[in-house]
Amino acid sequence: MIAAVASWLLLAGPARADVFVPADPRFPFGGDCVGAAGDVFAVGRSLVDGWTVQGTAGSDTVQSLLGDDAGRPVTCPAVAAAPDGTAAVTSFTTGVARLAIRRPGATFGAPTPLGRVTWPPAVAAAPGGWIAVAWTRQATGSLDSTLTVLVIPPSGRPVKTVLARGQAIGRPRVAIAPDGTAAVAWSTSRPRSTRFVADLRGGAWSAPAELPGGSGSGTGAGVALAMAPGGRRLLAWAAGDGIRVQVDGEPAATVAPVGDGSELAAALADDGAAVVAFTDGADVVRAVDRGPGGAWSAPHQLSVPGHGTSVDGGLEAILAPGGRAVVAWPVARRLAAVSGPAGGTWDVAALVSPVTRDVAAFDLTHDAAGEPWLLWIEPDHAGGGGPVRGARLAASAPADTTPPTFTVSVPRKLPATRNALTLDIPITIRCDEPCDVRAGFTRDAYSAYALRANQRTTFHLDGRSERETLLSRPGQRALRFTVTVSDRAGNVAARRRVSVPISIRPASLRSFKVPASYDFGLLSRAGNRDAVRFVNGYIEALAARRLRTTGQLRAALDRGFARLERDHEEAAGGPVHSAIYDVLAVPIRRAGFDPDRIFG
Repeated sequence: MIAAVASWLLLAGPARADVFVPADPRFPFGGDCVGAAGDVFAVGRSLVDGWTVQGTAGSDTVQSLLGDDAGRPVTCPAVAAAPDGTAAVTSFTTGVARLAIRRPGATFGAPTPLGRVTWPPAVAAAPGGWIAVAWTRQATGSLDSTLTVLVIPPSGRPVKTVLARGQAIGRPRVAIAPDGTAAVAWSTSRPRSTRFVADLRGGAWSAPAELPGGSGSGTGAGVALAMAPGGRRLLAWAAGDGIRVQVDGEPAATVAPVGDGSELAAALADDGAAVVAFTDGADVVRAVDRGPGGAWSAPHQLSVPGHGTSVDGGLEAILAPGGRAVVAWPVARRLAAVSGPAGGTWDVAALVSPVTRDVAAFDLTHDAAGEPWLLWIEPDHAGGGGPVRGARLAASAPADTTPPTFTVSVPRKLPATRNALTLDIPITIRCDEPCDVRAGFTRDAYSAYALRANQRTTFHLDGRSERETLLSRPGQRALRFTVTVSDRAGNVAARRRVSVPISIRPASLRSFKVPASYDFGLLSRAGNRDAVRFVNGYIEALAARRLRTTGQLRAALDRGFARLERDHEEAAGGPVHSAIYDVLAVPIRRAGFDPDRIFG
């Protein structure tokens, strides 16, 4: 079981019942994404030559759960676990999904391939050794999709079933019960948005049934599926007349008049307590809930206007022992969470991640004791990985309202440069308590670092985001950035503006070529070498005036990206595209062209 380091500091607001307190996993590495359930903890990590999904299961020993993938990107792991130790971990790389399972009392076996997928697979586990996995595959260059489910019984052969074929089938939801009954819910967006469910009962899958009421005007998946430990099923979906719910043995009901419902999450207990959380078209998070044997509550708002209204990528809900509901969602690059008694009065949502960090990925789950555990990744810089953080519910916590005090120093000036291919700014800082520091030019150009109390350390801020501005006018310039310091209690020290002089010398186009060791962010050394050759060849063509028109510049760029994508399957967009833009923007502008028009 993962041990957690809990510091009894309140994350936001004054002390009150059931507050979120820090509870970081004791895991020796950072990562890019995280998933957990029961005693299984998994992290997707980007390495020098690829990705790996590593974690722990029943101890603190780190193991490879899904193997390593040299030069291949991996999506975040999905983890499911049952109280008796049944567990499964899945993820996919370059379109191929893999699954590792653990039987009760055993260890994880070697991962096995599931086949090609388009969306991350969904996985569920139930006591006795039951596991279900569902995934969607979309044809290349087409919206034609196939939805497949694999049910693995405690003994005997796994059974794979194609549940649906159609246009633009989204990511499915899956659940399984201790008696082997199972359900899969999904949505399609072509020819119209439609929600479906299929059930496995008596060893046979039902035909997909369209959920009634239409789809409303929401843009998200619009469907949630939950199963109580005993096997009772809860469906929630966004319909044209509002949010509808249906629990096994009960009639369907419209519980919220929200016609533009989008993201949904749900949880159900054996005693009938339940929660359904959802977002509307304005990204406001709301919920309906009920206690054991009670009626559904009126919709009530969970999100706090002061936190922002952009719900960035997901909504999760669980029920804790004693009927406590917990809901979490990312908002304005931070993570918000709230709890409350199902059917009762809820607390006020709190921001559980610090202002000094963005949140890259999160998971709201149950630990081995069945208690809620909220996990997330705090990147050290935009688009990168970082430490894994966590929070748990506690009955109370002492208030900490004192911000950290800190000292910060930077060089008197930076070395003069012609091309600014490297602009590392060393920042030396010390805090009087454990703190987190963020230094940045903009919201997307920053570096963050975590310090122990009274630890004096130096970290580096990458200034290449300012390269185009600096090089537009040679001479004596200055790099200006902001330093922000916070503690785990959410107290923020005064933001401090810092300026570092730098001399920009006139340079020829050829001086903008990058060294052979330059890192463009591809997942292999060979990929980075190919990117260096492409970029330097492009600059040489500019300097030699072989590229004379906007059309020629665009065509040469498209050819280079096409070669990288063909050979390395990762250069069409995202961070690699941005890194190449950062190098080529200045020489393209110096040659008399607009880099934004060239890159499109």
